[in-house]
Order: sequence, then structure tokens, then C-alpha cells
Amino acid sequence: MQRLLGIVGGLSPYSTIVYYKEINELYRKKTGEYPELLLASISVDRVCSFVRSGDLDGLAGYVYSAVSRLERGGAEGFLIAANTPHLVADRISSMAKIRFLNILDSVYRDVERIGARRIGLLAAKETVESRLYHDYFEKRGVEVIEPSRPGLEIVEKIVESVVNGLIGPDYRLKLASVANSLIARGAQAVVLGCTELPIVFQGVRLPVPVIDSVHSHVRDAVEFMMGEGEEA
Repeated sequence: MQRLLGIVGGLSPYSTIVYYKEINELYRKKTGEYPELLLASISVDRVCSFVRSGDLDGLAGYVYSAVSRLERGGAEGFLIAANTPHLVADRISSMAKIRFLNILDSVYRDVERIGARRIGLLAAKETVESRLYHDYFEKRGVEVIEPSRPGLEIVEKIVESVVNGLIGPDYRLKLASVANSLIARGAQAVVLGCTELPIVFQGVRLPVPVIDSVHSHVRDAVEFMMGEGEEA
């Protein structure tokens, strides 16, 4: 019997589409069937407004309003299809009545698997400056290397463009350049810590492993749905 998964999406709609597609494809590959899913979509603009104003209580309340809709719909677990809202992961987890699949836990599983002790982070400006990844990984003995200020601005502009449905022809090369600068500073793996980045990162080849936070999250989501993960 499949566990019913809820998705808090819309952050952006383009990355939510990637989640929906990858969850369906992986679940079908493992079971031969397509899964049942619930989606509660919220506004990426409102989320960014809460983050930029530092209103984390407002952010938690807004995200949980979507989680509560999933709970009422019968979801047995849920994920947030974005990295930045995980700033309030602990608050959301404490409010939720169902299992919360944290994207950072999923990424860490892959970092552990490859044995990396220094990771380069490509992510939205809010995610980097909040130290979301730094705080989580440094507690576990993993150093996080972030882009220089110019590199961070390049990544931020690309993320903003993808959120608005625009993909420039040179985005892949620009991201590769920033990623290689992290590798030159000692990164043993590069983490795509923004769910928009995989949309434009396809085809980039690096001399170190690339950990896509969407792929990591989707794997754990499907394991949960199939009853293979930790009990809810």
C-alpha cells in the first residue's frame, strides 16, 4: 500500500514540475505504477517577501497553511519542493502532524555516500546568506564553501530568471564557471542547493561529483511512499 505524499510547491512552479515528473518516473520505475500525490501550491513571491524581511514566523505560518491542507487531504508525509523555506524546517516539523521529509537530510545522505568533507554550494542568495547549509553541514563535520560575491550574484540572477520562466543561452557556462571556482578552492563535491538550478545545469561536466538536491529529495520521497524509509 502506497503512503500518500503531499508536496508544498509553487516555489517556483517550474521546479515543482520537475519534482512531479521525477517522483512519477522513479515511482513507476520501481513499482510499474504511477503514484497518487497531493499538491498544495503557494506563492514564491510571498515566500521571498517573508525571507527578505526576516519574518520567519510569518514564513512558517504561511508554509504551514499549505501543509495543513495536505494533512486534511489525507497525506501521510510531505516535502517542500524548495530549499529556502527550510529556514523554518524545525518550526514546520514541530507544527506538522505528519512526517516531514527535509531536503537537507536527503542531500546529506549523498554527501555521506561519497565521503565528501568539503562541499561547494550553488544556491539562491537567501539560502547562502542565511547559512542554512553551513549550519546543518558544519554540525556534521562537513565544510561548506560558498561562491565569491560576484559568483553569488551570477547564481542569483540565474535563479531569478528561471523563477520567471527565462533561461539564457549562456547560463550553463556561467554556472560551470562558478562551480569550478569552488572546486579550485577545495570543494570535493558541488551541491545544487536550489531547486531551479538543475533545470539549467544539465549537461555540465565537473571533475567532482554533483549532488542535485531535487534528485536526493525525490529518492527519499519515493522510498517513503513505498514504505522503505523511516516510519512516519
